[in-house]
Order: sequence, then C-alpha cells, then structure tokens
Amino acid sequence: MFEVRNITFGGGNPAVAVPITGRTEAEICSEAACARGEADLIELRADAFEGIHDTMRLLALLLDVRGAFEG
Repeated sequence: MFEVRNITFGGGNPAVAVPITGRTEAEICSEAACARGEADLIELRADAFEGIHDTMRLLALLLDVRGAFEG
C-alpha cells in the first residue's frame, strides 16, 4: 500500500481515473480541467501529444496539466 498526494493505492477503495488523450496543450489542459471534480486522478496519454519528442515542451505541459486538474 502506498499514498500519492491524497490517494491511497492498495488500500481497498477504488479510485476513478480518467485518460487524457488530447494532441495539443490546449486540448490536454481542457480535458484535465473537465476531469477536475469528476476523477480522483488522471492518466496523461503523452503518446498522443504532438510535442512528445520535445522534452521542454513536455515538462511545461506536465506543470500546466497539474494546474488545470488541481484547479
């Protein structure tokens, strides 16, 4: 059993995960914002992101997604 932020994995209570599959930063952040309040966590399918091979762009996206999901 382990905990990440406020979610305990392996503790017996299921968590709701929503996949994020947008291709652009705007699509991805919009999907993350829509999942806020509906899901416990999100799965960023980075393989769909058009900038997957640009490390700096990907890192910036991760910060933006966290902000969009956490509000």
